[in-house]
Amino acid sequence: MVQNLRRRFGGLVLMNTGIGTVTHHEDAIMLLEGNLADTVVVGYTEYMGLAPVAS
Repeated sequence: MVQNLRRRFGGLVLMNTGIGTVTHHEDAIMLLEGNLADTVVVGYTEYMGLAPVAS
């Protein structure tokens, strides 16, 4: 599917693990190393009580 998106749109493919789940560092590595994404998008909401991830 990702290769098809790249061919059709000619841009970067941004992914995460989905709505309702937190994309963890290990998830991001899996997506990138598996060539399933060019960039992994991660968002945290304050109500979840999560600390920002250091880069």
